[in-house]
Amino acid sequence: MKLFAIIPAVILAQEDYDYEERKKNNAYSGGNNYNGGNNGGNNYNGGNNGGNNYNAYGDPHFMVHTEGQESVCFDYTPSPDTEMNLLIDPSSSLSVTAHATKNEEDNKTRMTTINFSSPQGAHLAFNLDGVHHSGIGTEAPTEPDALTGVQTYGDVNFIVHHHNEMGHQSVKVYIQNGPTFTVKISNHHGGLNFAVDDPTTISDSARGLLGGFIRPDAYHVMPLNTMTDDDEPMANVVINKFAVSASKGTFHKTENCWIVDDEEVAHMLANL
Repeated sequence: MKLFAIIPAVILAQEDYDYEERKKNNAYSGGNNYNGGNNGGNNYNGGNNGGNNYNAYGDPHFMVHTEGQESVCFDYTPSPDTEMNLLIDPSSSLSVTAHATKNEEDNKTRMTTINFSSPQGAHLAFNLDGVHHSGIGTEAPTEPDALTGVQTYGDVNFIVHHHNEMGHQSVKVYIQNGPTFTVKISNHHGGLNFAVDDPTTISDSARGLLGGFIRPDAYHVMPLNTMTDDDEPMANVVINKFAVSASKGTFHKTENCWIVDDEEVAHMLANL
């Protein structure tokens, strides 16, 4: 079953890779917090986002997990060369879109470009070559901080982590006084992943494949007293009074996720 995850939004890489050691080496103790925890100021490497999690990754797959509800997962395969709205927030002009391309070698469709526009007009474009900037006149991002690696571009702070041995990069993106995101770039697999790590300040009017799930009570999981032929529990996922069927199982690397039936995904998205 193919699934698109719709939980407070995040797009993940097809293979996870660890940069915890880099984070330890970049310890920073004053002002903003660049290495996790919840010590006030801005948090540039993790922290507590209240259990929200929104991911888009792989072929592509989606997983969303909003506070107070269980995780929901689904596959969504767009037509080749399709522009997808991942997160559009009209109240702040925050916008994240992705371009999907079909790989003729393995017949899989992956995100190959992600376009990010901040509330103050900082534009970042991500592709297999890395991160590129435009949109604030002739202004360019600052050089990476010698200790933390943080670069500032308008109202955006970002950190680029290189994983040369795997042909991977991960970019942590932080809107000042706002939400945080991760973009992962895999040259090995030829695709990009996107995740909303912390949806702080994203409005209830947000829309898109991930944005539509961020508002409080965006969906409700209602377990049923029935099982699949494989003895998996079943439930209805209710969105705007519209219900789609789902079964609980392992969705790629996500355990205990309510996986929306492939035939129901289009109906679900139409009711976001």
